[in-house]
Amino acid sequence: MFEQGLAYILKYLLGEYVEDGNLFQDKIQIGVWSGLVILENLILKKTLFDMLDVPIALKYGFIGRLEVRIPWANLGIDPVSIIIDKIHLLVAPTYEWKPGATDRRLQAVKQAKLTAAELFA
Repeated sequence: MFEQGLAYILKYLLGEYVEDGNLFQDKIQIGVWSGLVILENLILKKTLFDMLDVPIALKYGFIGRLEVRIPWANLGIDPVSIIIDKIHLLVAPTYEWKPGATDRRLQAVKQAKLTAAELFA
């Protein structure tokens, strides 16, 4: 029961980046009590780089293995580990630079730094 809920949450969180279709359940292995979540053979969405406003387009993207280790016993002390293995990206230049893309990217970096500072302050 808990595993199905966790799988749904992961599908929701990764849905913006990963092509899931109806096969998401087949690609996930969950050991909730051991703190190990493994996702294998994930195909990345071609719109992955669109949110970055960079002049490249993703033609094909693949993650062989995404592993999340959650130390339940020492959650506040030990870090949560995310291990990504076998990333394959096939990209191509778009030759179209959107006006204001650099400014938006710099603003997003500044916002991310502020958010990180607020989290750790």
